[in-house]
Amino acid sequence: MISSYWRIIPDKQYIEIIDGYCGVDEINRMAKEAMELNDQLNRLEKINIDFLRDLEWLMKMRDGREFISIDEYRKRVLGEKYKEYSFNEEYAVALEISG
Repeated sequence: MISSYWRIIPDKQYIEIIDGYCGVDEINRMAKEAMELNDQLNRLEKINIDFLRDLEWLMKMRDGREFISIDEYRKRVLGEKYKEYSFNEEYAVALEISG
């Protein structure tokens, strides 16, 4: 690990630094907790993010199963010839929330 002073920090010293803050397990627990959707939404609500209503609408639509599958979308756009195409499934669409 390299510090802000550009010197090498030995692994043992690196772990001691982490342990001085609260330890690896606690840091990982806090990171996992911070990724929970409800926690993220609560933080956004506290800082009064304008698009929170839009996110709530998206979740309502998702829960009401208002969205169609990717296959259904492809059928609607391309018709039955969608089967003739190959699609790169590695590039999934995702919505990321940060705040």
